[in-house]
Amino acid sequence: MYQIIIADDEEDVREILARNINQSGKEFQVIGTAENGVDALRLVKELNPSIVITDICMPVLGGLELIKSIQDFDPSIKTVVISGHDEFSYAKKAMALGVTEYLLKPFLPEELFEVLYKIKDNLDHQIALTKNITKMQNQIEKNLIYSQERFLKKVIEGSYQESEIILEGENVQIDLTAKVYCTGIFKVSVNTGHHAKELNGDRVIADFFSIIKEQYFDPEIKIYAISFEENQIVLIFCGACRNHLLFFKHIEQGIEKINESMERYYHTKVNGVLGNAYESIEKISISYQEALSAWKRVLDFKVNIVRYDEGKKRNDTEEIGIRQKPKELELSLLLHIQMNRREKALEALQEIFVSYASYGIEYMEFVNVSLVELVFRISESLAKAGGNLGVWEDDKVIHYLKRHFTYGSLMEAKSVLEDYIIRCCEEFSIINEKQSEKIVYNVKMLIENNLSNEEFNIEEASAQLFFSHNYVRQVFKQKTGESFNDYLFRRRMEVALELLKNPSQKIREIALSIGYSNQRYFASCFKKYYNCTPTEYREKLGI
Repeated sequence: MYQIIIADDEEDVREILARNINQSGKEFQVIGTAENGVDALRLVKELNPSIVITDICMPVLGGLELIKSIQDFDPSIKTVVISGHDEFSYAKKAMALGVTEYLLKPFLPEELFEVLYKIKDNLDHQIALTKNITKMQNQIEKNLIYSQERFLKKVIEGSYQESEIILEGENVQIDLTAKVYCTGIFKVSVNTGHHAKELNGDRVIADFFSIIKEQYFDPEIKIYAISFEENQIVLIFCGACRNHLLFFKHIEQGIEKINESMERYYHTKVNGVLGNAYESIEKISISYQEALSAWKRVLDFKVNIVRYDEGKKRNDTEEIGIRQKPKELELSLLLHIQMNRREKALEALQEIFVSYASYGIEYMEFVNVSLVELVFRISESLAKAGGNLGVWEDDKVIHYLKRHFTYGSLMEAKSVLEDYIIRCCEEFSIINEKQSEKIVYNVKMLIENNLSNEEFNIEEASAQLFFSHNYVRQVFKQKTGESFNDYLFRRRMEVALELLKNPSQKIREIALSIGYSNQRYFASCFKKYYNCTPTEYREKLGI
């Protein structure tokens, strides 16, 4: 709906025009009226209408002066002049000032709406054109952003020679000329609080860095951000000083300043790794590969920034030898998962990762393969137990495996495996519960079928179920509240009690049928359980 202000020194004219427009049910609304040009101009500035209908002759500030002031304030506002025949020369002047339409008094409502609809069509086209221009500008900016990102990714991948980097950079409005270069990979540890969504996603974080870089970093350092993975970005640092130590110091100071603000306002922080600094623009890709190597080895950030050369120096002092998987820890981990010992399983996993974190950068490929094998061993163990949470049913694990060898860090692998292990423990808990119930049922069935077998014991029952007798003993006691022997003894006594009610059966036969070859020993056990001998029990029954 287009909003209108009416300016006329005749109150009747103002009221008639406003009433006709507002009661028409059309796409127009009068939002204000004024009896002179000064009041009308004030309303225009306050309400910002789409159309102003004004008389030529008004006190204080006339229509011509009002039109000129409106044009100076906002040329997009459409103006309609209403004039008498004897004032037509004024109307011509108004047209010269850029007035949109004019009406000669007296005029019919149909003539007014004919003019208003012509203006409406004009405004509709103007709005559509503005939207299209804005859309086109946004698309150009969007395409430029994607072109810049594509260019920067090719730079860190080493796809260009030095001359090509400068030339292609100019085409996408990026100036990489500098005296020293370094590449880093950074991660924002996004919290789950109020601001979590504000800094979530690699593109958002890349834009965030692009906006704040000038505020926090030395003016002699140019920074370009590239979206990398979830909450991770690659930063290319271009320095104007050849002093590498000073260059790194400025980078670290900038990250430190960012963390001070982020911890204060977002309760989170930035951590990352840096490759070495090089004076050749072509070696940006080498710095990136170094940063990526250091990134893969990171288990946790004890400092804000880890530098590749620091890790390399540490590796050079270590004795190079054959590295092996921590098999005992892996077996312990699998056992804890199978027994649903969540805390113990996570402790074993932590020890495994601490062990792998001690390996040098040159062993990271071996570590990556070992971790993938561990994931599949856990999955296989669960599948054998009848679980339904295999590797390919877990979206997080699938996503991790897809990118693990290229971008995966120990820190990320540990986080993914922790989640997966917790879910596997829950799955094993359900499996173990069902399995325990099945074991107890089968043991009870075996007992019922072996009451007459004097030699029957938990070892024999376990062997028939293909479980260790310690495991069966533990499960049976846990599920029934009775030990195996106590349950077997109780069932023999209960069956004996029922058989004694039949006078045709001799006590010796009953004893043999429930696994007692010695009648005297059976009588002793019966009395211990029921406080009377089998004979005394029959006497009570009158048998």
